[in-house]
Amino acid sequence: MVGQTRSTDGPRTDVADITTYAYYQTDDVGCSNGGICNFRRGDLKEGGNALGHITAYLRYDGAGRLTRMRDANGVLTDLAYDTDGRLSRKTVRANSDGSASANDAETNILYDDAGNVERVTEPDGSFVEYQRDDAHRLTGVVDNYGNRIIYTLDAAGNRVREETRDPNSVLRRLQAAQFDGFSRLKAQINAPYADAPDLDAPAVKKTSSIYDMNGNLDLQTDPLGRVVDFAFDELDRLKETVQDQGAGGINAIIRYEYDTRDNVRRITDPKALPTIYTYNGLDDLKSLQSPDTGFTTYELDRAGNRVTQTDARGIMSTMTYDAANRLTGIVYPDTSENIVFEYDTAPGACLVGERFSIGRLSRFTDESGATEFCYDLRGNLLRKRQTTRGTVLELRYTYNIADRLTGIKLPSGRWIHYGRDAAGRIVNLSLQVDSQLPQSIVSNVIYRPFGPVSQISWADGGSMLREYDQNYWPDSLQSSRSTGLTATFDTNDLGIITGIQSGVPLVTSVFGYDRMNRLETETRQGQLLNSYGYDATGNRTVHNGVAYGYNANSHRLGFIGNVGRSYDANGNLINPSLMQRSGPSYSYSDRNRMHERRVNGSLDTTYLYSARGERVYKSGSAGTTLFIYDEAGQLLGEYNATGATIREFAWLNDLPIALLLPKSWMPIEPDHLGSPRRVIDPQRQVAAWSWDLQGDAFGRNAPAEDPDGDQKPLQMNLRFPGQYFDVESGLHYNYFRDYEPGTGRYVESDPIGLQGGISTYAYAVSRPINAIDPFGLFKIDKSCDGCEFGTSRYGPKPSKLVIRFKLQYPIHVFGAVFRNVARKRGLSAKNASPMN
Repeated sequence: MVGQTRSTDGPRTDVADITTYAYYQTDDVGCSNGGICNFRRGDLKEGGNALGHITAYLRYDGAGRLTRMRDANGVLTDLAYDTDGRLSRKTVRANSDGSASANDAETNILYDDAGNVERVTEPDGSFVEYQRDDAHRLTGVVDNYGNRIIYTLDAAGNRVREETRDPNSVLRRLQAAQFDGFSRLKAQINAPYADAPDLDAPAVKKTSSIYDMNGNLDLQTDPLGRVVDFAFDELDRLKETVQDQGAGGINAIIRYEYDTRDNVRRITDPKALPTIYTYNGLDDLKSLQSPDTGFTTYELDRAGNRVTQTDARGIMSTMTYDAANRLTGIVYPDTSENIVFEYDTAPGACLVGERFSIGRLSRFTDESGATEFCYDLRGNLLRKRQTTRGTVLELRYTYNIADRLTGIKLPSGRWIHYGRDAAGRIVNLSLQVDSQLPQSIVSNVIYRPFGPVSQISWADGGSMLREYDQNYWPDSLQSSRSTGLTATFDTNDLGIITGIQSGVPLVTSVFGYDRMNRLETETRQGQLLNSYGYDATGNRTVHNGVAYGYNANSHRLGFIGNVGRSYDANGNLINPSLMQRSGPSYSYSDRNRMHERRVNGSLDTTYLYSARGERVYKSGSAGTTLFIYDEAGQLLGEYNATGATIREFAWLNDLPIALLLPKSWMPIEPDHLGSPRRVIDPQRQVAAWSWDLQGDAFGRNAPAEDPDGDQKPLQMNLRFPGQYFDVESGLHYNYFRDYEPGTGRYVESDPIGLQGGISTYAYAVSRPINAIDPFGLFKIDKSCDGCEFGTSRYGPKPSKLVIRFKLQYPIHVFGAVFRNVARKRGLSAKNASPMN
């Protein structure tokens, strides 16, 4: 065909990275004889990637719109359009011949008369409706049950009020906003102030924003009166932030400098320590000089793939890619740590119906062994087979027609079944052993509209109410069990928890914060338990009168009191106590992961990690433990060296909900963050394991393993979300890092550098009662909205505050878990703010 693109040759010369296109050379036969005309001459027939994976375009309608396509796995997708040419239905066919089936996944889209999307109905029948005013602006969102979000707009179309109501029209969540004459966010107002008749009244607490003449955010003042000052250069690039600005404030200054192509080339933290970036002519990161991780260099191929990385220890890793630029391997000086990724070919473990692997990761090998993946025709993972040091652990997954998880088969052979409501939310869980009838674990789950879980009812008869205020900040937890988890929360106008009342008899804890919202004091029943101090960057400087000292040119914790600590060139803690020559020490692999723990120079414990970065193997004097995780990074089970079950876990979304022992199960009662606080004996309805919510905010306190006094101690090692307690070290393994609760810090610097925050060692910005860090990468606020500038879930964010970054490490090294979480949080490899 004349003038049609036939191929595109990519930039690489080491492979044939050529994308091909083919076109129909003649009209379909039916076009001329009155039959069905599926295509016309010149319509795109096929597209092939550099690996020869072909997508075929089989049918078009009379207007030239695609109506049927077949992907490289042979899966057919049909598309239908309404009379105005808008996509109205998408059907993924279950049968390879395209014939109709009850297993077809059909998504329907309905439009109003103006062409706006009015309803999207998913294959399982769940739907969301969108309501609009006469100007076609969104004014409401409604789900199957009648839960709704109502938007009130000003004359310019800005959302000045947002109400979330349940099916009975009870107001459950309320937010308000004010905008200036240029439609810039002027104030953000939380409940209860959002319901004030006069939002400008002095008593109304709000987060207010002032802009400069170019529309850049100049000043932001939070409801507690703390100010963040922003300064921009002549090109409207952020050049400085001052947190808690003003006389008597902390005045934490962060400065930014740019190269001529607007890449951030230097960030200077409040300690006046710079992190320096250099780039090539295509804006790819070439080097990083960090006060904490030292000097790291990178080499890239012609397609921008990172092919080498040399860290401050001098260890160079080499990455290889296939013609589609997918990572195929990482080679390290210690070849036992090499990683190989394989794609497109279904492993032998995959059964019929599980072999749709083209374009998908099918296998990887690493220092621990190998993991294989099997997929269904819609790309859902059906089977994961993990072989760790010769022992096979296998997971199987099932899904409904809308690709929502309905079941997990654990390595023990037990199935966890998930029941869902008409909106697709999990409302019950059951446990099935072999061919026995399923046994209920959770009989009912209730949710706030478009929000979190508000009630859990276990099958043993126990229940927990999880109450929230009108900001969806935690208000109380109420277990029905006598020794279960019961707590009420006090929050300030930022949503930060300032008090907890819990237990019988009632115990009151009060929490104080500095002017940057970092935990400063903990008192219990009026007695001071802990006091903390911080520098402007966020490093802890004192704990209960004991000084914390830092190296002058880094944020590495150099000593606590008179006890020194040492680090390697990458900023990893090697020796936590130089005073104890026979004490513990840590060593790190070429992958920069904690690999060994030694005591008095002798090997005590060895740790191994999968290619996804998950710790799957631990072996030491106490024995060998194997671990397996779900695709969200949540720990599903622990097993011995032969694969025998030690314990497994059931999850309700991100809440641990049940401990599964080899022959029984026990309810878990999680707190407002998702940390387990009680494990319940279901027969006696009392706590058989307890981790005191008011024990220590940073998690130093040990759990009670026999609180019921039955002389049967129960071990359960989950801690803060994403953490696992290591008895041999006292550290908490935290996915990509290791957390030290005694110092409230990680023992390694953040793998994603300043993208995770300006303090690369601090845990959850030293706000452990309100925030979590399940992957050891970045904090997630769970109980406050807008604890820092620009982090609110409500209202537009000033775009000038989003600084363009390059990740310190390749994002694919972190695996699918970080990609999925980052996508949900709106992060990418090219936008993040170190202030968040």
